[in-house]
Amino acid sequence: MQITRLKYERLQKGWTQQELADKVGVTKSTIQRIETLQRKPSYDVLIALRTLFNLHDGDLLQQISDDAPFSSTN
Repeated sequence: MQITRLKYERLQKGWTQQELADKVGVTKSTIQRIETLQRKPSYDVLIALRTLFNLHDGDLLQQISDDAPFSSTN
C-alpha cells in the first residue's frame, strides 16, 4: 500500500491527525487531505511540517510503500 511520507512520519511519532493539526495550526481535515494528496499545503503549513519532521518539501508528499517505506518510490 502506498502512503505519503508525511503520514509515515506522523505515525512514527505516534501522533493522530488531530495532534498534528494542532501542532501546525490547521484542522484535522486539512491534514487528512494533505496526506491523501487531495490538497497541497500552504506555504506556512509546509514550513511548519518541514520543521516538525526535519524533511525537505518534496519528501513530505512523496509516495512510499508503508511495508518497506524507503526501498522504492512509485
